[in-house]
Amino acid sequence: MNKKITIAIISILTLALVTGGFWWWQNNKKDEMIQQAEQAENQEQSQNTEVENTINLVWYEIPELGIKIKADEEIIKELIYKYYPSEDDEYGTVMFTAKKLEKLYENCSAEFGPLGAISKIEGSPSNHKTRFENYFNSRKTKQFDGFFIYCSGPQALCTRELGQWEKFLEENPKLKGWMVLDTIELID
Repeated sequence: MNKKITIAIISILTLALVTGGFWWWQNNKKDEMIQQAEQAENQEQSQNTEVENTINLVWYEIPELGIKIKADEEIIKELIYKYYPSEDDEYGTVMFTAKKLEKLYENCSAEFGPLGAISKIEGSPSNHKTRFENYFNSRKTKQFDGFFIYCSGPQALCTRELGQWEKFLEENPKLKGWMVLDTIELID
């Protein structure tokens, strides 16, 4: 009987030791993962702060649309756009790229709008009782007297080379989300 109690006690202690060791190992591993995630987040925040601290906003005029948009000076030095007039030539769309991007890849010219587009459209979004009504109403627009503006991002990547678009944006972080609808105003 003594032998059975001793074996039971040893078994319970062994089980407790194994369970405790496993628990400690898992918590230690979890703490490492949390620490790595926090370090990555801190690094990203410091990179974002660096970008934000170096922003110098200036106006970029688009005479064909009669508007101007505020953006970082470095971005404006790089911007290229192509204007596509509407039938009456009062409204239209401009599509954007960057000089660096256009030089790197054949399909990254302004014709393809790899950095987005701005459109000037007659009336207001609710006036368009066409197939575009839901499209305009589901987007953020800015209303002016007699027309509205809406911005759209690129519809597809301009390069099919795996990872090249991400690499370009990493090297040019200010181009991420550079177009802010709220900064658009009429040219004086």
